[in-house]
Amino acid sequence: AQLFSQIGISFPQVRKDNIKQEAPEKKEINLNIGFFVPFNQTIFTSEVNWFTTKWNGGDENHLYYTPGMVWNLQNWELGFGFPIGLNKQADNYKAIAMLTYEFNISEEKD
Repeated sequence: AQLFSQIGISFPQVRKDNIKQEAPEKKEINLNIGFFVPFNQTIFTSEVNWFTTKWNGGDENHLYYTPGMVWNLQNWELGFGFPIGLNKQADNYKAIAMLTYEFNISEEKD
């Protein structure tokens, strides 16, 4: 089992076409904390995800709990997560998927 965390800042895209936006986007902070537990070819995941623009004058504040699973299929990984909204601004639920192909460009074996 392993614990993990990730923090980041997303910057809004600057428009260069002189079209005025109704509500300019704000910088967003995101924080993800969780753990995963491998079991045979399956990895069970559990995360808490938080996204907010309140620190930069925005009004968005989304909090989710995301259980999920990842399957190791030789060089491929297939994963699914199901975010569940924990506050009023978050969506009630979502579904996310990922597909990853891992390769090694050197001759070394892991």
